[in-house]
Amino acid sequence: NRIVTGPYCRVADTTNVFGIGDTCRASQTPLPANAQVAMQQASVAAWNLYATLQNQSSKDINDQTQLELLPFKYTDLGEMMTLGSEDATMTSLGGLVQLNGGVASLARRLVYAIRQPTNSQRALALLDGGVGKLLAAKQKK
Repeated sequence: NRIVTGPYCRVADTTNVFGIGDTCRASQTPLPANAQVAMQQASVAAWNLYATLQNQSSKDINDQTQLELLPFKYTDLGEMMTLGSEDATMTSLGGLVQLNGGVASLARRLVYAIRQPTNSQRALALLDGGVGKLLAAKQKK
C-alpha cells in the first residue's frame, strides 16, 4: 500500500505533511516507481512545505500575503539503464532519442552529473566514470 497524497504532494488529511517517491500515490493511476518521479516531486514538495510554513507564520502576524501551493505534474523524461561499466541504454523524448552502448553510457553519466546538487558532486560524477571511459575508449584505438 502507498501513502495517499493529493495534487500538492500533501499527505491526505494533513496540512503540513508531504510525501514523495514510490511510497506515495497522488492519483488513481500510480506513477512509475523510479527516481525520476521522486526528483520531480521533491522540488514541488519542498516549495509547498516552505509555502505552508510561511503561510502559517503569516497568520500569526496577521499578514494577509499567502504563498500559493504548486500542484505536481509528472513529465516522463525517458529511461536510462546501466548495463555494465561501459554499456547502457537510453530512451527520451517519447522514443525520438534512442542510444545504446558506450555512447549511451557516456550520455547517461552526463545526465547524472548535471542532476547533482553541487559543482563538486558534478565533477566527481563526471570524473568517476565519464573521463575514465573516454580514456579507455581512446586506448582501445
